[in-house]
Formats: sequence, structure tokens, C-alpha cells
Amino acid sequence: MSRLRSGLVVPMPALEPVVGEHRRTWDPVAELGALAHVTVLFPFAPPATISARVLARVERALSGCETFPVT
Repeated sequence: MSRLRSGLVVPMPALEPVVGEHRRTWDPVAELGALAHVTVLFPFAPPATISARVLARVERALSGCETFPVT
């Protein structure tokens, strides 16, 4: 059984200068290259099952959502 997991995230690159140092100290995922983000769903699906079809379903599910500012 694989220990790999996936998640749906919204990248927040503008926040990296603010939270980057803290993440590198406290977040083990940061050392894997994940930059600042907001996690929407974790875990999402076993990585081996994520296909173009799965990603298309995610895109369809989110296509009606409007963007909004966050602070």
C-alpha cells in the first residue's frame, strides 16, 4: 500500500514571503516543494486513481464557483 496521498489546494504564491519561513520550520510538506496554499480537500484520492477524467470532474464541479478575495 502506497503512503502517497493527494489533495486539492489553491496556490497562494503571494503569501510565501509572509508564511514561507514558518512553513519550512513547521510544515513537512514544505520541504517537498509545496508553496503557500489553502487546502480545499485532503486527502483527495489515491494518486494512482487521478486521471484526466477525474480532473475533468473536479473542473466541472468547480466551474460554477465564482472567485472571491481573501485576506
